[in-house]
Amino acid sequence: MSDRKEEIGKLEAAISAQAGEVSSWRRLMEDPRWTEAAAALEGQITERKNTIVFSPLSDANAVYHQEFMKGEVSGLGLAQRMPQLMMEAAQVELDRLNSELRRLSNVQENRTPASGGVDGPSFG
Repeated sequence: MSDRKEEIGKLEAAISAQAGEVSSWRRLMEDPRWTEAAAALEGQITERKNTIVFSPLSDANAVYHQEFMKGEVSGLGLAQRMPQLMMEAAQVELDRLNSELRRLSNVQENRTPASGGVDGPSFG
């Protein structure tokens, strides 16, 4: 029984830490400075996309430059989406930990004497 209580304690600590991580990512995304940075990233993405789409290639070597810019667009887009993705991943982990805690708590409740187990009132 103490092993289960210890496991529950560890889960509660992990839940607390994970909730803090979700909160940190959420605060970052709500910060006006992040909004400004995300807008700057969007401007860079738009500029590169416009260059790729609307600038004709001058020669065969320009293809390499264009491909490099496509990579930049991907990287900038990932940087722009990273806080949201990290918050979602942290939330999924938090949900998993909460589910595990509920499962362990239910198992422990089902083993208490009040539930009518071997040592409970229904045992003769």
